[in-house]
Amino acid sequence: MNQTNIRGQHLNLSVCSMCCHVMQSETVNCLYCGLSIKQRFPYSLLMTGLFTLAALICYIPANILPMFIFHSIFSETSNTIIEGIKILLDNKLYGIACIVFSASIVIPIFKIISMLWLIIAVKWSSARYIKHHMRLYRFIERIGRWSMLDIFVISVMLTLLNVSPLISITIDWGTSAFGLVVLFTMLATLSFDTRLLWDAVDQKNDMNPE
Repeated sequence: MNQTNIRGQHLNLSVCSMCCHVMQSETVNCLYCGLSIKQRFPYSLLMTGLFTLAALICYIPANILPMFIFHSIFSETSNTIIEGIKILLDNKLYGIACIVFSASIVIPIFKIISMLWLIIAVKWSSARYIKHHMRLYRFIERIGRWSMLDIFVISVMLTLLNVSPLISITIDWGTSAFGLVVLFTMLATLSFDTRLLWDAVDQKNDMNPE
């Protein structure tokens, strides 16, 4: 094996995911923080796939089901995310409309597609693209820190649209589905073990030695 390709797994070493201390793989618990030590996260790929699939399933009703119900003394109407964005545009709230469109539609589907791509990459990854895959994962991880912005945006929309004392606004099933999309994409990111990408490269190198 090339010396530059040697990793901790080859030297029978593990890193604590909590405090980052290095120790022998036979160690059951971290000697410093007590966290259980594992070479790889158990069922990482399976859990990531299930959470990503769940997010994809919830993404559909999140966009087609009403998110808001407008109650007035004269009528009752409901609006989806797209219809809510259209209302913002009609009221010339272009900045808020852009934020809502990005946070509610673009970012969730981007995270779902990216996680599916990373799952596929574990099976087909090569040394040429490994750094790009790692950059993609880190980017998704950073976006995940702003996942609650989606929920915040819903609150802003409710406040902006609730402009009359004669009108009350309540959330509908679309909002619940949207919240599940946010939750499942966060869980998919957290459950993905990036070390599996490097394992795939090692396996290919072993099968096709230079």
